Amino acid sequence: MSPDTINNHPQAVQHTVSTSVQQLEIRQSPLPPPEIIQQYEHILPGSAERLLRLVEQEAEHRRSLEAQQLRSEIIEKRVGQWMAFFVALFTIGAGAYTALNGAQILGALIGSGGVIGLVTVFIYGRKRQ
Repeated sequence: MSPDTINNHPQAVQHTVSTSVQQLEIRQSPLPPPEIIQQYEHILPGSAERLLRLVEQEAEHRRSLEAQQLRSEIIEKRVGQWMAFFVALFTIGAGAYTALNGAQILGALIGSGGVIGLVTVFIYGRKRQ
């Protein structure tokens, strides 16, 4: 039978079957799978130990950077708190000085404005975090 005869014959059925297999492996490790490490070791003896040492050094480096960043953030917050404290003292002192020298309304505005500004910045900073 020719292909034309099959297409015109009412009882002839043609099927095309194709299959596809895909494999997905997700790993969350700086190390390759053990089989690959074993292949590296087979090709280049000592490479598995070098690879493990490299991963350990990278992990230690990452931990030291994170600790340094944490220390930096703590220092930054402490310095910011001290600066805010001194600004508050200065504005209250300037307001009191102004009020005692005859400009009570202006002194009240200076003193309360500085404190309100610091409180606003403090609250805004907390919401942003």
